[in-house]
Amino acid sequence: MQTVGCSGWTFCSNKDGCGSGCDQYVAQNKPMTIPMGNNVNPTVPAKEWYQRTSIQSFGPWGPTANCKQSCGTTSDGSYSCKSAGKWPYGMCTLKVLKDAGKPQYWNQNAGEGWVSGWISIPSQCKGTTPRACQRCLQTPAPDKCITCALNPKLKISLLDQVLGGQYPLQAYDGCGSCYSTTNPDKCSDCLFNKKACAACATLTPQLGQKVDVLKCIDCSNKYGPTYTNACTECAELDAKQGAVDKCLGCVARASKVACSDNGWPTTCFNPATGSGVCATCASTAYDYETCVKCVERKPFSQDCGSCGTLSDAVQQTKCYNCVKTATSYTTACFDCINYLKDSKQVDQCYACVANPKTSAEGRQWCFGCQNWCNTFDTRGQCNTCLHTPAANYIDACACKS
Repeated sequence: MQTVGCSGWTFCSNKDGCGSGCDQYVAQNKPMTIPMGNNVNPTVPAKEWYQRTSIQSFGPWGPTANCKQSCGTTSDGSYSCKSAGKWPYGMCTLKVLKDAGKPQYWNQNAGEGWVSGWISIPSQCKGTTPRACQRCLQTPAPDKCITCALNPKLKISLLDQVLGGQYPLQAYDGCGSCYSTTNPDKCSDCLFNKKACAACATLTPQLGQKVDVLKCIDCSNKYGPTYTNACTECAELDAKQGAVDKCLGCVARASKVACSDNGWPTTCFNPATGSGVCATCASTAYDYETCVKCVERKPFSQDCGSCGTLSDAVQQTKCYNCVKTATSYTTACFDCINYLKDSKQVDQCYACVANPKTSAEGRQWCFGCQNWCNTFDTRGQCNTCLHTPAANYIDACACKS
C-alpha cells in the first residue's frame, strides 16, 4: 500500500456505520463547479480548482437520498451516509499527523467503530516527509539522498518555480530522482542552481515507469529553457523500445528549423507551443521519419502531431500526405480524417484541403463546410467558395439553411 505524503489512517469497521456528522458534511460540500466560458474552457485557473471540489479529503461517500439503512452503494456506485448521519462502512481516510513519531490518540468511543493507526518514519529519515523518505530509501545512496532533501539551500532554490512559474518543484522529488541516476552530482546541479533542467529531476514516474532523467537534463541544457517541456516528454517515454532516443532525435532536428513565432499561421516549429509533437513521432506514429519531416516543414502544422495519433497506418499516411499537399498551416487534415465517418465526406474534405485553388486561409475551413452544409453538392459549393479569400468564411460560405 502506497501512503506517500500521509502518516496516519482511519477506517470504519462497523457495518452499520461509524461516528456522526456525515449528513452535515455532504450537505456543506456541494459538487464541484468550474465556471466555463463560451469556448467550453474553464474561466478559472487550475490551481483554484481544488478549493472548488466538493470533498477536500479522501473518502468514498456520496448522496444520502433513499440510502440510510441497509443499502451499500448509491446508483452511481458511491457510498452513502448511514442512519443518524453515520459514516459508511469501509470508509477510509488517510491523514497527515503533525508528528508521526508522537501521534496523538484517544482511547474512547470504541463503540463508534473507528479503527485508526499511523505509519512511522524510519529514524534515518527524521526531519523529512514520508514521501521524501520513501523515495530516498529506494535509491542506491539513501543517506546522501536524505541529506540532499534536508538541505535548506535546496528549498530556497526551488522557491523560484521553473517553467515560468507554472509548477512548484518539490525537493524530495528532485533528490529521489537524482540519487537514482548514475550521476547524482550532475542532476543535483540542476536543483541547487535554479536551472530549467530541474524539471527533469522532479518528474514523478507512474507505476512501473522509468524516467530517463540524465538524457532529459542533457536535452534541456543543450537546447535551453524553452525546450524543457519537449525534453521531459521525451524522457517519460519507454526507453526499452528506443522511444526516448527517437524523440530526442526529433527534438534535435526540429531545433534546426525552430522559431519563436506565436502568430497564426505558425511559420515554423515553436518549442514553447509545439511540444508533444516529437513524443508522438517517437511513440504512436507508424512512420517515424514521415512524422519528423512534417515537424521540419515550413509552415509548421499542429497536424504533424495529430496525424500520428490516428488509429491505423493508412489513416496516418493519408493525413501526412494531406499536410504536405496543403503547403500551409491547417488542422483540417486531421479533422477531415478523424471526425468524419462517411468516406465520401472524408474524400471531399481532403480534396478541398489539397486543392491548390483553395485559399491559404480557406483550407482551415474545409472541415467546416462538411458541418455547415447538408448535402454533397452544397458542401462542394462551400468548398468552391473557399477559393476566394474572405474576412469571415462562415458568413461568406456557410449554407444558409
